[in-house]
Amino acid sequence: MRRIFYSGLNNYLKHTHIINPDNKNHTFNTELLDVPVIEFDNIDDIFRHHISGKQTKTVEVLYSGGLDSECVLISCIHNKIPFKAITMRLMVRKCPIDTHDLYYSEKFCREYGIKQELVDLDVDRFFENGYHHSYLDPYKIIEPHVATQFWLLKQCTGFPIMGGDYSWPWTTAPILSPHRYSYCYYDQYMVDHGIFGIGNIMGHSLESNLFFIKNHLNLITGPVAYSTDHTNIPTFKQALLEVLGFGKLTMRLRSYGWENIPQIVIPKGQFQGELYLRHGFTKNSITWGNRVANILGGDIKSNDKFR
Repeated sequence: MRRIFYSGLNNYLKHTHIINPDNKNHTFNTELLDVPVIEFDNIDDIFRHHISGKQTKTVEVLYSGGLDSECVLISCIHNKIPFKAITMRLMVRKCPIDTHDLYYSEKFCREYGIKQELVDLDVDRFFENGYHHSYLDPYKIIEPHVATQFWLLKQCTGFPIMGGDYSWPWTTAPILSPHRYSYCYYDQYMVDHGIFGIGNIMGHSLESNLFFIKNHLNLITGPVAYSTDHTNIPTFKQALLEVLGFGKLTMRLRSYGWENIPQIVIPKGQFQGELYLRHGFTKNSITWGNRVANILGGDIKSNDKFR
């Protein structure tokens, strides 16, 4: 079965998911199409252009407490766009378990006078009762935490925005990409459920992707020569976002929410193993056109090396 869908501004992202029900070995490709672009001087103008199509007065930024979603809040402030922060509390036996993220999100919202709405999810009940299957089964997704984020999107009543990520400008390195199939389905999930919003504002348009890629390359080839090794990503991401004009930021660990919850609290490995047996494995790849290739300075236009 071949499933093709598009996302992003001007449908510049073409996704092809080939599902093989017999052997459960699937493939997923994201193609960055060379659609017409508008040149912008800064990221705030790009984000304002992205949000200009909102159907509600107030946007709802899904704020995990991480830097990416935090910078979306900062851009809304710069652009004077009405917004509020939506933060999910992962509850186990009536106690929040994502306390590190909650600390940063509460601190930032308090210091900037941002309205923050906390939404509680009973994680035990959610997974033990198998509610996650209704969110993940239609898309063959095996990452349990994606189900919690799909659930959060359904709790929104306005125009939800997720920070997401841009297309990291690699050609050979096995970097975790926002174009893995599980992350590409946020926008499609919203389409399927009549939710108007943006599932990845950083990579929502070819303009924003090119803007981030250019600044990324400038940073790693500059005098400091930042490393993008897995262990150095938090330092690099902080430096990049500060260069883009988001001000002085407090560095976070790359992931400290769902990913770092101990197995004894939530058996994530068990859930993922069950989902793997249920849905199989999807191999990911990405292809791109001349616009990205020209920035990278070469003719390589594909990558299928994913962590």
